[in-house]
Amino acid sequence: MHSINKIGKSFWYITPISETGRPILGMVVGNNKTLMIDAGNSEDHAISGWVMGK
Repeated sequence: MHSINKIGKSFWYITPISETGRPILGMVVGNNKTLMIDAGNSEDHAISGWVMGK
């Protein structure tokens, strides 16, 4: 299962799941927008992270 961790004031990251190959996802959270950082091979990674972050 993923866990969401916070580093500093505005950076969050989601831990990987080795069984499914899900990568580490990062989120830089601003006042009006959030930047998702995905190093994986599929846009589905960022979408699933966005849903978890809601």
